[in-house]
Amino acid sequence: MKKFVFLFLFLPLLLCGCNREKATILLSSRPIDAQNFEAFSMKSLFKPGEKIYYVLLNPEPFTSGKARLQILKLDIKAPYYGIDISQGRDIEIDTSKQYILGNFVLHRNGYYALRIFANEIYAYPLAETHFQVDDNDIFYN
Repeated sequence: MKKFVFLFLFLPLLLCGCNREKATILLSSRPIDAQNFEAFSMKSLFKPGEKIYYVLLNPEPFTSGKARLQILKLDIKAPYYGIDISQGRDIEIDTSKQYILGNFVLHRNGYYALRIFANEIYAYPLAETHFQVDDNDIFYN
């Protein structure tokens, strides 16, 4: 019996031919570039009006010179999460690089999702991350 449980629990994991290398987005309150990139300075809590810097690291080269940045405000108290599009813009990217750098500013408290679409495929994001903007001082002490 134990063999069957093991088989049904772990067989799908073994047979999944998934590519585990995915793009990822990191956020920081300090500018990000090749000289000052520090993984320990990445964070997910920001103050309103603070400049938020992002880097998208992609394991594969970009095939298109354009990407779409979308910032969604999530209302976690609403049923099924109310969603508002806070910002959205198309950005030009260098296809010789495997990363995208940029920044944005948000002025309202709340929970947000940053999504980046690439290669003109807007059905699903290349990467997504969640973060919070809050002016409560207890978070920053």
